[in-house]
Amino acid sequence: MGDGSIFRGQLPALHLLHQRHPGLYQPLCEVYADAAVLCFREHHQPPVDILVERGPRTSRWTLAYPEPTHGALPSMNNEEDRTRDGAYSVALSVVEGELGLLAVSRAESRTGADWYCAPLGTSSDDFEAASKLEVSGVNRGDQGEIRRRLTEKVRQVVSRPPNLPAIACVVGFKERLVLLEEAVGRYG
Repeated sequence: MGDGSIFRGQLPALHLLHQRHPGLYQPLCEVYADAAVLCFREHHQPPVDILVERGPRTSRWTLAYPEPTHGALPSMNNEEDRTRDGAYSVALSVVEGELGLLAVSRAESRTGADWYCAPLGTSSDDFEAASKLEVSGVNRGDQGEIRRRLTEKVRQVVSRPPNLPAIACVVGFKERLVLLEEAVGRYG
């Protein structure tokens, strides 16, 4: 792919994220992974190469994924929910691969974030080492829509307490593009 990106390797397997992410319950991990698989399968055959843009740096990862669990499609027939849940799975895999952070807990309402992530070995109640992670997914939109969504999500995650480092992540399934932006919360 002569796009100037750095090939980083294989992303962590979506169906197995719960094995390393202490804040991700196995059944929920599998639901999120199935949602991601269904979103990707609408546009691509596995494995897929995904471009991850993090500021001026672009890296390329490969994501292999299995067939979705039997019965997943009728259970996830709502595209909005499927896209959101699938984006959680891909974002957590990318944040692990790119930043070495793992989900330690789901975020509370009104924090502007979806997850708290921290380095490996951080306990789920130690938020001093944590970052807020706000995730969004775009299933059919183009790069312009994905970039607009990132701007919205950065504003959202930095504008609400707690005042922790913040990461916004937007997953574009059709475009095979993940945008990451790191910021510091500045609410108030």
